[in-house]
Amino acid sequence: MKFVTWLCLMVLALAVACTNTALAGDKRLVGVWEFSRFDNVPPTEAPDPDNVANMLYIFYDDRELIYFYPGGEIKLPDSRGNLPFKGRVPYELNGNQFHGFLGLTNDLSGRAEVSFPGENEFEVRYPDGSIAVLTRISKDPASFNVPKPHCVPLTVRGFDYDAKQIESVRRELRVATRNLELESRIVGRWKSYSDDPKRIVVTIDFEPNNSFRNTIADPDRPDGEPFALEGSFRVEGSYLISDRQCFSPERIWFEGDELRISPIPKAILKLKRVNESSTNSKP
Repeated sequence: MKFVTWLCLMVLALAVACTNTALAGDKRLVGVWEFSRFDNVPPTEAPDPDNVANMLYIFYDDRELIYFYPGGEIKLPDSRGNLPFKGRVPYELNGNQFHGFLGLTNDLSGRAEVSFPGENEFEVRYPDGSIAVLTRISKDPASFNVPKPHCVPLTVRGFDYDAKQIESVRRELRVATRNLELESRIVGRWKSYSDDPKRIVVTIDFEPNNSFRNTIADPDRPDGEPFALEGSFRVEGSYLISDRQCFSPERIWFEGDELRISPIPKAILKLKRVNESSTNSKP
């Protein structure tokens, strides 16, 4: 009888322990994460790059999450009025299987596969083949510094998606450090060159305060006005990173005194330094 009672108590204890473990869930996601990359997006799902911002995600210990744009209210953005949730979103993380609504693509089509390539990097691989990357900014859901809004790099399936090249870039940037020497060296005005008079001319002003202005003059543009883009920049390892970088980060290096910038291995922008001050250089 004592043995039966002891056995029953052991079974009850194990049941309680298993129940508590199930309620606790997987702790790896608890904290605050920043949406930092979106790859292999189907052409039909591809958004305007300028509209892909660094969404913030807070994963709570009770297996609920919320996401919002930095600088805005902490609530689910619902521009189309069709989100299935009005408050926090329930989520499950079991092993390499994730089920939850992140507001990205095919969230409700089934469980997505996840991995943690680095301690502070979370990757979601959706059933449709697209890949979302989140970067941790805090392990505490209640305490974090809100980053400034910036463009999130994305690639479109069948257009600019090269899995090996992208993985190489991500692998390098995962361990890259700030390259202050290269940042200092590129300060000034640079202009692309070509023997073709119909070639697009790119002029880039890198300022000492890490702001930049990129002006593109296209001879075929109907109004003849150059297109200008402004933002901030930094150099991580051998990559130029900017808050307006809506595509894959660009590798940057020097050949002699000439500057090279390349978003992909076969596309290289060649620039020469212009002997004029970049200050107050807006056209």
